[in-house]
Amino acid sequence: INQPEWYISLKNAIKNVFPSSVIVGASSVGEICEGKIFTNSTVILFSFFEDSSLNLFSYDCKPGSEKTIGKRLIKDIEQLNLNPRGMLLLSTPISNDSGKLFNSITSCDLNFPIFGGGAGDYANKRNTLVFDGTNCFKNGVVSVVFSGDSLYIDALTYLGYNPLSKEMTITEIGEMSVRTIDDKPAFSVYEKYLGIKADENFFQNCLEFPMLIYRDGRVITRVPFFVNEKDGSIQLVADVQVGEKFRIGYGNPQIIIAESTHIQEKMRDFQPDAILLYTCICRRFLMQEEVERETLPFNTIAPTACFYTFGQFFADG
Repeated sequence: INQPEWYISLKNAIKNVFPSSVIVGASSVGEICEGKIFTNSTVILFSFFEDSSLNLFSYDCKPGSEKTIGKRLIKDIEQLNLNPRGMLLLSTPISNDSGKLFNSITSCDLNFPIFGGGAGDYANKRNTLVFDGTNCFKNGVVSVVFSGDSLYIDALTYLGYNPLSKEMTITEIGEMSVRTIDDKPAFSVYEKYLGIKADENFFQNCLEFPMLIYRDGRVITRVPFFVNEKDGSIQLVADVQVGEKFRIGYGNPQIIIAESTHIQEKMRDFQPDAILLYTCICRRFLMQEEVERETLPFNTIAPTACFYTFGQFFADG
């Protein structure tokens, strides 16, 4: 539920039982509990730490302030002289540039993993929020830094998407948008290859076909959320760069399941006490009734929960 009053009521109920709890939250586009998918529900995860410490940081993050907030977060962490073992990061990717925020944070010399995701909105009406236990932010970032000598956090990621189109080049960008691809309006690429129209169903029709960008030895994805009918530009929730090459991709359920199994094997070796799963809305729509084939096996390793996101954060140091 994307209403601040709901989050405050949850906080009050939790604080009555656990007065010293650290509470964070985010709106979602699907919830995961015990490896199963739920929709239009509220999932609450209770995590108990015997000798680790948690430090909460939250900021109002208006468009244009993302780089500054990222640097401020790292500075605030350094001032507390923590020994972080990992950072949870939640943001509002529709209403600010979470890519700039994340790049600002990871431009620092980090020796701990970052994990988390962008808050979602079922209606895709640019209405996402994150919660720090006191305040709801429509433009914001919430972070929890985990510290403790006996605490171990392992962050893993996998994709399972194949290229569909020829290789193309991003030739002009705007703020969180792509204006031209191969010097043509960006939208024309999706119109040409997929027959997608520039209407209210644009996001639902193209979310299964992300841009596959090759950067720093990894394949990362960018999903168009909105199209500007006037100039044919498409809006994203994370950064792209002029000159970057990409191909339109499509999800292959067999490869997704195979890669999921590979990651599960790594998780079994790690022997976690809990698994937090931040997974993309694109996978939920692609897999549909089969989506639990990807998520449910994790719960045989350890209690597994979290939510479907508008983009994920991943940094492994």
